[in-house]
Amino acid sequence: MKTYRLHWTDSTKQDLAEIVGYLTEKTGSYAQARRFVIHLRDEIKHLCVNPHHQIIDESPFREAGLRRYTIKNYVAYYLVDEGRSLVVVLAVLYGGQFWQRLLPERMRAWPSRRQRTLVRVTARIR
Repeated sequence: MKTYRLHWTDSTKQDLAEIVGYLTEKTGSYAQARRFVIHLRDEIKHLCVNPHHQIIDESPFREAGLRRYTIKNYVAYYLVDEGRSLVVVLAVLYGGQFWQRLLPERMRAWPSRRQRTLVRVTARIR
């Protein structure tokens, strides 16, 4: 069985920190909020074994291969780079957030392997 490495983008790390802050404010318990975020992270780590969850069937996300994985009231949005056996977690958001506005920018911040190669080649040509 193929296993994948997991990459947390900086914006995803910020999402998790914001979830801790929100839950701490809502519950009054930093420890409880922290435990919940650790649970989220542990659940997302399962993507290393089985990353092929629900692909988002909405353009332009479908074409980019954006997938989602739901954990309680939160959703992890991610891309799978088969060539590098890598799962790139782009965001972890509350299920009610308007993800369609947030994800395009984050997807541009993590170009595909082919796009990264084209950028490097283009930079050398100039």
